[in-house]
Amino acid sequence: MALDVKSFIQTHQLQRPTVIGHSMGAKTAMTLALGSPDLVSDVVAVDNGPIEQPLSPEFKKYLDAMAKIESADVSNHLEADRILAESVSVSTRVLLRCPLKVVLTELESRMLQYVHGS
Repeated sequence: MALDVKSFIQTHQLQRPTVIGHSMGAKTAMTLALGSPDLVSDVVAVDNGPIEQPLSPEFKKYLDAMAKIESADVSNHLEADRILAESVSVSTRVLLRCPLKVVLTELESRMLQYVHGS
């Protein structure tokens, strides 16, 4: 995810933005800042417990499925859903997929409005 944020910053030619993240987004922001300190000016990390916990078996299945999706070079959501369905429960797929797409679409829209001043 940090690489996605890095790509977004570079693609939109943002000049050393403050990166704000909540929960896993906070970890993403910190990973970005550690890996590319010259790319960001500040990090605001919100609600990220700095504790190590074991991954749940369901989350491990999700990570494995996401790796499989990436290596399969899928071209649409249906193909990705088929791969996820092989090993990840319906409830997990719904929780992880739908809200994330809505949030990312809205975030990108707002960021572009901010960058272009509209």
